Amino acid sequence: LRQLSVISEDERGLVGVVHPSAGGGWILSLDAADLGDRALLEETIVHELSHVVTLAPDVFAFGDEPCDGVAIALGCARTGSVLAEFAATFGPDGEAGPTHDHVNDYSASAAHEDLAETFTALVLGWAPAGETIDAKIAMLQADPELAALMVELRTRLGLGD
Repeated sequence: LRQLSVISEDERGLVGVVHPSAGGGWILSLDAADLGDRALLEETIVHELSHVVTLAPDVFAFGDEPCDGVAIALGCARTGSVLAEFAATFGPDGEAGPTHDHVNDYSASAAHEDLAETFTALVLGWAPAGETIDAKIAMLQADPELAALMVELRTRLGLGD
């Protein structure tokens, strides 16, 4: 992360968001109204950090240019990336499947949000059981970068192994 930004009164109702910085790296923006809710803040940071990994420039291209991987609403998940595999396996935007195949309603909104919410549920330990959710979790655990991030976050949050 390059910068932390505190925002207020976001008209979209966002608790947090990450976006690429013009100078490289990422900007994490958090809504000041939610900073007092530790559980919500932890959940938001875990979610947004998964985006930092899965939407990094070496594995994802923002925009609507021709895609040599898997096209999702935000752009192109490059071939070989965990997001490309996730979207190809579990459905791209708008085709995410029944709600029972997701950890929550928001995760059904788009492939990158499904991945981020599934990762968050895995890290924080609130993922419901189910064949599809279990398969998603196994895919995320098999990705070396996400697996390392999961261990790091669980350790820093005092959640153990």
